[in-house]
Amino acid sequence: SERRSDVHFEALQFLTLRQDPQDDAPVSAQVFPGEIAYADTDGEGELWVELSIPSTMISTRRGWVRREQDGQPLLKEAEAPPRPDFGLWAFLKACVDEEIRINEKTAPFFITADYLIALANIETKITNKKNIKPLSDGVGPFQVSTADWTAFLASEFGAGYDDDDRQDPLDQIGGAAFLALKATRDISEAVQQRDADTGDSETSGPAGPYIPAYVDVLIANLLGTELAITFRTEKMQERGGQSINSFVRDIHGDGTDKLLKHYARFFKDTDSGQAETIDGTYVRAAGELTKEFKRAMSLIETHAPEELPGVDGAAPWLDIAKTEKNDWDGTL
Repeated sequence: SERRSDVHFEALQFLTLRQDPQDDAPVSAQVFPGEIAYADTDGEGELWVELSIPSTMISTRRGWVRREQDGQPLLKEAEAPPRPDFGLWAFLKACVDEEIRINEKTAPFFITADYLIALANIETKITNKKNIKPLSDGVGPFQVSTADWTAFLASEFGAGYDDDDRQDPLDQIGGAAFLALKATRDISEAVQQRDADTGDSETSGPAGPYIPAYVDVLIANLLGTELAITFRTEKMQERGGQSINSFVRDIHGDGTDKLLKHYARFFKDTDSGQAETIDGTYVRAAGELTKEFKRAMSLIETHAPEELPGVDGAAPWLDIAKTEKNDWDGTL
């Protein structure tokens, strides 16, 4: 079942979790004194509560337990447990592995490890954060929401994952890659449909499909795909001088100010403090993304150089290429 509340409990003694809310139900797991568990059911005032204890090392423990026994409490409400840390090398390697996995069947659309690393650095400085993104219940390095994770699980790329894997910072990479890929495809399809509707065959005909830039994908990941599509199509119609404020407000309503403040370096004008224009958004976001790509490459070079493409020293084509270049340059 999917976690339905933000309530957490601390075990006051050694507890046995049951598969069903019955004293004689089969045992599913144990909880040790002091452990913090998520409440899988709201169940306020009920005798039994369903708990889960996710872990990056073993499978999630889940089951039912009484709130009290013989008048003595077995649980007390507690703050959320600390989110587990993870190694940078493991994260970088997992991003490279996910690039290979997801790109095996996504042509002509591709998601690179560099983008995944850049996105996590933008969202959380590559840390396993609790929710910090406005208008979302997202958590983890990519701040992936419950709704987005559910879409990932329903996709062809979600096989082998479950609800609890959203809490795992390394498992979350698969969901982030899927969301970037889905945004890429959705933007491409929207632009092609627009061109088809207007009789423009540039992307809707044999020259297609339209391949979005990574800045489009970033806007989709930060503000939502609908806005990324709107910004790109407005820009294509030479209406990029409009402020993004009204467009964002149409989608996010009263949360617009919080969202734009959270991502101010991408979507606010530095001098005026007001929401950027569409053109200004592309310039600002592209500049920031370029910096993040450089940081991502630097992280790989420093912490996981073995993941970079290697050269074995044997490149017989190189001498031929040099000769052809000399011929073209007229130096022979």
